Amino acid sequence: MTAEPQRRIRIAHCLEQVRSGGVERRRLSLARKLDPAKFEQMVICTEALPALLAEFEEAGCRVAQIGIMKRGIDWPKIRDAAGLLREFQPDIVHGAVFEGVIIAALAGHLARVPKIIAEEIITPVGRRWSGHVYYRLLTALADRVVAISAAVSRYLTQTIKLPRSKVRLIYNGVAEAEPAYADELRAVRTSLGLAADAPIVGTLSRLAGPAGQPPDSHKRISDAIAAMRLIVDRFPAARMVIVGDGPDREFLQRRVAQEGLEGTVIFAGFQARVRPFLECMDVLVHPAESEGLPLALVEAMFASRPIVASNVAGSNEVVADGETGLLVPVRNPGALARCTIALLENPRLRADMGAAALRRARELFSEDRYVRQVASLYEELAPNRPDCS
Repeated sequence: MTAEPQRRIRIAHCLEQVRSGGVERRRLSLARKLDPAKFEQMVICTEALPALLAEFEEAGCRVAQIGIMKRGIDWPKIRDAAGLLREFQPDIVHGAVFEGVIIAALAGHLARVPKIIAEEIITPVGRRWSGHVYYRLLTALADRVVAISAAVSRYLTQTIKLPRSKVRLIYNGVAEAEPAYADELRAVRTSLGLAADAPIVGTLSRLAGPAGQPPDSHKRISDAIAAMRLIVDRFPAARMVIVGDGPDREFLQRRVAQEGLEGTVIFAGFQARVRPFLECMDVLVHPAESEGLPLALVEAMFASRPIVASNVAGSNEVVADGETGLLVPVRNPGALARCTIALLENPRLRADMGAAALRRARELFSEDRYVRQVASLYEELAPNRPDCS
């Protein structure tokens, strides 16, 4: 008599909007690279960008959209998510970003999912004490809380006061994209109207911040725009390319107009393949107010780009100051401009930093390492896991 095959470990990922951010990219890594003989996955989100929805479905991962939630706890949407969980019957529900943790913790509890994982992706500068208490209550429902950087781990254990045994540090990981072909680079420059010899300063970011916060209060792309005003004084032909999209785009376009930089600052929008855009950049700038562990910087490092970033927790775990890039004070467009100009003036230094950045990215932030560590956590929490060896 042949034994019935054991059921795979079922994972339900809970997110807010599936757009162009690093959280979504990490879930795509898991959808593509977790062993399908051991794991079955789905995503529950509020809404999904069609291009990314297609990528998840191509990877064999179903995406269910419950609709945008109201501020606070939207119980009808939570109940919808709980219904999807009851249908899927996951062993583990894994929520990331504040709204994703709300869905995972509350819907997972209602649906009696055996194990709940929460994931914190930022060190929340400006979060009110009530927000810390709220997050502490949500994570009380979780069996593990993933921290994506050492800075986030400190926030969870020192501010939220979670037991260290409950927190698991797993650095973000990024797939190393295929290098761009020469015709791809030409196509990017042509589509954006970039001269072949124009110095290019770039950013790569989702143009959105935490719900309820003023526009651009998190990524501070407006500081990079202000710095560009100073950079073009030294390099009149220089251009800035902003790769990414989101609700803050209109606010940033107004800032560009206020600085008189129309035609100098170019919005490239969401790009499914960012490698050709990164390879067109001479320097990537990242002036964020706060971070968890920014994948944009890791992607730039895999493309051998030097970085100028604000010296905040998370970013300073990625950038080795003076080796793979330069760190500057937060909210300081002048310092951002001076360091960017210094790199634009020194091609040899840019090349040396880019080479060091690639080595560091491969050593610390690979996709395969990330997937292995997450798989280990899932197997640890699913005691009745199948033996697929």
